[in-house]
Amino acid sequence: MEKKTFLFVTILLSAAWTDVPDHSEQFGLEVSPNPFDGATTVTDFDGNVYSTVKIGTQCWMRENLRTTHYADGTEIPLGDELASFTDPLYFNHPAGSLTLVERGYLYNYPAVMHGDSSSREIPSGVQGICPNGWHVPSLLE
Repeated sequence: MEKKTFLFVTILLSAAWTDVPDHSEQFGLEVSPNPFDGATTVTDFDGNVYSTVKIGTQCWMRENLRTTHYADGTEIPLGDELASFTDPLYFNHPAGSLTLVERGYLYNYPAVMHGDSSSREIPSGVQGICPNGWHVPSLLE
């Protein structure tokens, strides 16, 4: 059997809540309450709650993502070592004794992007795997 090597994408999910125009209607997003107005968490489709942190004028997730569904409820399949580079998949992290909350899942690029292309815009406009109101950061972010 041929040994395969995989590149996993570790992502930080961001939402620029200040000093950036609100593009939620343009991209069809349901915007969560502004984290800078007191909400310090975000919840994904599976009900996982993540802490947030303000860095400069942006709000970032402080924890690793651990969802198995997109915000629209579509399931993300669990992959294995013979996984596809073109099908969206998530993987268990080989993290020893760390809990799922501490380690999160690993996602391949198709899973992160959920059919969208990468962006150089601020904000990116790519919801991808992110909870409603959040986006995959662009190269410029």
